[in-house]
Amino acid sequence: MWRGYSNITIDVDLDDVYDQLTTSNKKSLMDWLIDDGIETPKARKEMYKHEGLVNDDWARDCNKLSSLYYQMDNEDIERIREIIKKY
Repeated sequence: MWRGYSNITIDVDLDDVYDQLTTSNKKSLMDWLIDDGIETPKARKEMYKHEGLVNDDWARDCNKLSSLYYQMDNEDIERIREIIKKY
């Protein structure tokens, strides 16, 4: 059985990919750009301003929490939903 490696090149148009992203995906992408030092937190603040979120730490925490959704168990998710219902 052959167990070698091969290189595959895939031509992807980033405009097409970006157009298909949800708002949540775009916010995650923004976090990656900030973490890599490519974008600034000021841009993140502007992105959230229309949603009423002006606290950078809170916005970052909420985005991080959102990105962890599939790693959470049902108990964690329910706890978060209970907190949301409280307010």
